[in-house]
Amino acid sequence: MKKILFLRTHDVKLDEHVAHPLGSLYLSAKVRDTRPGRFESRIVHTGLLGDVEKEYGRILQEFSPDYVVATTFTPEISFLNYLIRLTKKHAGTCRVLVGGPYPSSMPEHAAAQWGVDAVGVGEGEETLIDLLDAFEQDRPLDQVKGIAFRKNDPGKPDGDMGGGGEVISTEPRPLIQDLNTLPMPAWDLIDPGPYGKVVNMSNSLKGRNYASLFTSRGCPYNCVYCHSIQGRRFRARSPELVLREIRWLYDEMDIDEFHIMDDIFNFDRERMHAICRKIIDSGMKVHISFPNGIRTDLLTEGDVDILESAGVYKVWFAIETRSERLQKEINKRNDFDKIDPIIRYTSRSSIIANSFFMIGFPTETVEEMAETINYAVKSDLDAAAFFQVIPYPGTKLWEWAFKKNGHLADTFSFKPEQFHFSSGHSASTHLSHRELTFLVLSAYFRFFTRPSRLIRLFRKTSNKKEFLRTYYKTFKEYVKFCLKMPISEHWKIAAKIRRCK
Repeated sequence: MKKILFLRTHDVKLDEHVAHPLGSLYLSAKVRDTRPGRFESRIVHTGLLGDVEKEYGRILQEFSPDYVVATTFTPEISFLNYLIRLTKKHAGTCRVLVGGPYPSSMPEHAAAQWGVDAVGVGEGEETLIDLLDAFEQDRPLDQVKGIAFRKNDPGKPDGDMGGGGEVISTEPRPLIQDLNTLPMPAWDLIDPGPYGKVVNMSNSLKGRNYASLFTSRGCPYNCVYCHSIQGRRFRARSPELVLREIRWLYDEMDIDEFHIMDDIFNFDRERMHAICRKIIDSGMKVHISFPNGIRTDLLTEGDVDILESAGVYKVWFAIETRSERLQKEINKRNDFDKIDPIIRYTSRSSIIANSFFMIGFPTETVEEMAETINYAVKSDLDAAAFFQVIPYPGTKLWEWAFKKNGHLADTFSFKPEQFHFSSGHSASTHLSHRELTFLVLSAYFRFFTRPSRLIRLFRKTSNKKEFLRTYYKTFKEYVKFCLKMPISEHWKIAAKIRRCK
């Protein structure tokens, strides 16, 4: 029996939020379901390893995989290279296959990395099965849809890139149209317990243990900052299968909190209500959060009511910007005549109403940044997260930032570590990264120093200690950053962003 090690390459130095490896869980389930008895699988999440070099090396030596299937993101390219070197050191003969947002956005670049045998582009379940069959049957890889690979090149272990060898990209693979044909994620291959002991995307937990869920894939909206790996067509699992997974996790793994990671869970209102009613009728006492956001202007007061009854205690609204011009420019096109009443209604319920905001789009003026921050501060939101805009390769935002604003090419050359909100680079045409950092921290300070908001949020939050820790951390970062700056620079930046005061 061949062995597959599914690897989630999470570099905690870049992002402290650790989520369940849903990609690996779906892939391993697909292999087990379609090729029973042929492969033994194991899942490793580097975000949970203490000493990565020591622990991952030990796992490789003990498990001795024939394949390592890694899921990775763009900021983690260097970390991926490091893990590949460890893989080759401890399990040199195994094949390395890579998938996820990074290879899907830059397949040729990913395929050229030293030690990578093939990369999967887009959804990976069916691609992985075909790829494994090709390797096991010694068939040409160019017959496998949805991959990229180097042809006839042994690679160069002394550098990140392979060097010679033509990179071949095969015919794209169609998206899976019926998600109900996919098996339930292989939750039995991981222990959910440790995930509740590290920082999660929802920032806090209300239940004992939690699990992340995908109930749908794809989003019909065309936001410029999205990778769109799962396509523009909304595809959903049936309410019955969603409840079956929740029920199994609740009964078998003592999980009573669920973080739904869909891009647009509430696109199909009837389906959303059906899922909520099934949870309510099941008698399970669960807690639900939407850390990846839901479409705010599609919500009604009735939707909020049934979500609350089903156990939803926290939602994130993906508002991004209050500028009408930028709403059109980034293809978000939020309808604020619908959004504002829903925020107000949600904040008056037991649900914690959060929102994402993005600051520093290309061409975004200081006045537009101020408009967004002032809107957030004056809103009825319970909490908010402000992020500096980072254009990722493979997105329309990337093309916009580089093609329409050539100045970025001088300061934003391709280095994977730069594609993170704390990287030190700015996509803005008006403010530097340092100025944007000051602006973002000021936005947090202004937002969370409103007494009425703090009282309401403290009352709604179940984990009071976590709330106080997060509040203290944000305040400390603001003070620390400000103290590092000379008074003259304070005045300079304050003058530039005076409308944000």
